[in-house]
Amino acid sequence: MKNLEKIIETIKAVESKKREIGAYLRNTNYFVTSDKFVLENSIFLKSEIDPLINKTICGVDGGLVKQELHGIDLILTRAVASFFLFHGGKLESAEYLPSKTPLLEIDTYYSLDRYEFEIISSLLRAKKEVSVAINAIDKNPDIILMDGSIVPHPMDKPPKDSKAVEHYEELIFLYKKLYEKAIENNVLLAGVVEDSRSKNFCNILEERIFLNGKYHEIISRSADTNLLQYILKTGERSFVFKYCKNANEHPTLKNIELGNQIYSFYLKTVKEDNPVRIDFLSGKDPVKTAEKISSIIYPISAINSTYGIPSVLIEADQRAKLSSQDLDLIKRTIINKVGPFSGIQELRRNRRPFK
Repeated sequence: MKNLEKIIETIKAVESKKREIGAYLRNTNYFVTSDKFVLENSIFLKSEIDPLINKTICGVDGGLVKQELHGIDLILTRAVASFFLFHGGKLESAEYLPSKTPLLEIDTYYSLDRYEFEIISSLLRAKKEVSVAINAIDKNPDIILMDGSIVPHPMDKPPKDSKAVEHYEELIFLYKKLYEKAIENNVLLAGVVEDSRSKNFCNILEERIFLNGKYHEIISRSADTNLLQYILKTGERSFVFKYCKNANEHPTLKNIELGNQIYSFYLKTVKEDNPVRIDFLSGKDPVKTAEKISSIIYPISAINSTYGIPSVLIEADQRAKLSSQDLDLIKRTIINKVGPFSGIQELRRNRRPFK
């Protein structure tokens, strides 16, 4: 196959250099310059293990399935908060909000363009998740873990003339309420990003460490979790750093008063999986908050050596997920009630008589 061997050799060479960088940084115990953006000097730090005595840990996740039909767009969503109650280091019981098997919500739109369909779907799911997280605070958990970041994604910000603007403004309002309520009730709030593509950590290394040019080139081309796989050992976290240098210039955080209190770090929870990124809210001492959060996430993520995600989030995912079968059931119900009208036909590209 054309160029395949060359691609394979390039990948091997690049990954080898990343391994070299990781070994060098560990062997030299390299330090970075700390300031208001990077809050610690050490590149890798040991995470403590919370004994989980009388701890209530909440995980929030949402489900989404959607389909464009000939004249109507269907969007199905739901969200669940799972509460794991630990006593003496062991899981004692589990509770759920709004329920163990919550009803799904159905939203319909007519003839949205492809971009608006995608962005409205994403915003509807996000609103469900944040709303459930806000209500979960009333049950007084020690920590709420969101699936994904606790920061609205810049890609979800629609143009001013978009039909999605109202949904986006509602989402920003909900995030404001979530941040404020978490701080008022002294509940830790963090998001676990399992497949981060961020380059913030690598950018910090590129700016603040003094390695030769070939290493800088590799670092500049790396994603954070890819490089950190060669730096962190199981049970270690990275230094804490601000989510962004200036929240007032961030596309979404600039609209949230507490947006300047979001921080990040990376944590390697199991040996055979990449580190996860943790985004978290901290009103006073971000480093101490990070230590608390990592000490809770680490012990509840070690169930599977190849999948280092907190068990409470795995449970929330299983309770919230939706499938194509759910969508098919809704479509069949509609057809049975109103008949096989043109508007609820599948798009032609999805019903070709040949493959």
